[in-house]
Amino acid sequence: MAENGWQGPPIDAVQTQAGVVAIDNTRPAVAQALGLARIPVRVWNMSDALPNSMIETSRFGPSKTWGEALAYRTSRQTPPLGLNGTAQRPSLPGAPQ
Repeated sequence: MAENGWQGPPIDAVQTQAGVVAIDNTRPAVAQALGLARIPVRVWNMSDALPNSMIETSRFGPSKTWGEALAYRTSRQTPPLGLNGTAQRPSLPGAPQ
């Protein structure tokens, strides 16, 4: 990724009242640690339906919308986060902090 830029699909994020919150924080953190200036992002509204392939998965539990998926993911963090997530980069073993 450091040499060739972003690899893979865009990350998913949800537009909340406070701003855009990423559903996945590890891939953006790795990109940031590698110094990538830009990463592709798909931004969803809270009420947008999840694709059928993502409903009833371990990643999103019983969620049916992107807003519910965000709430499910943030509530399962340690410590639990609100819908606004956190600006703190997750710890990545071996990565510069």
